[in-house]
Amino acid sequence: MKSLRKRLPVLFTVMLLPVLLFTAITLWVTARDMRERVLEANRSALSYYVQELDTTLSLLEDYLLNFAVNDNSVSKLHSADTNARAIAKAEVFERLRFEYEIYGADCIFFYCPSTDCYITVYSSALNYQDARELREMVTGGYEDYLTDHRWKAGRLAGDAYLYQIVETAVNGPLVYGALIDIAAVQERLSASPET
Repeated sequence: MKSLRKRLPVLFTVMLLPVLLFTAITLWVTARDMRERVLEANRSALSYYVQELDTTLSLLEDYLLNFAVNDNSVSKLHSADTNARAIAKAEVFERLRFEYEIYGADCIFFYCPSTDCYITVYSSALNYQDARELREMVTGGYEDYLTDHRWKAGRLAGDAYLYQIVETAVNGPLVYGALIDIAAVQERLSASPET
């Protein structure tokens, strides 16, 4: 009986040790596999968001180019007739007002240097000071800010934006562009889990 009492804890330990070891290894392998799956899901989500942002910027760029080249009202911004120019300005503004949010822009603007006609629409993400600084920048010497159909990062009144400013001469000299608030882009990126 005494020998059984001494052997029972040893026997119990010998039987329990492999079970505990097997459980620990299984938990470690499962945790490692789960971590790898989460990392892959995060990479996929981040890749998807970057692709979505790239597509949004490309669609906005195509829209602006098409609008600048093909819209009849835009070509009338060069008119010497102030009434025709005022009507064209109102038509361009109304169309932009309804379409700029579709393309994810916080601001879209058109500027006709020959008639000093400036049209802009912007969301609440762009404050009045930023809008005024943009106008001064474009109307006061846009040549330094042209982006050659590329998106660049820059600051207006201390706020960071992605911007594109393009000059075309299809219907006369015309400068157009768009701004996207970088804070909104960063917010979406930081909402994506880090890899």
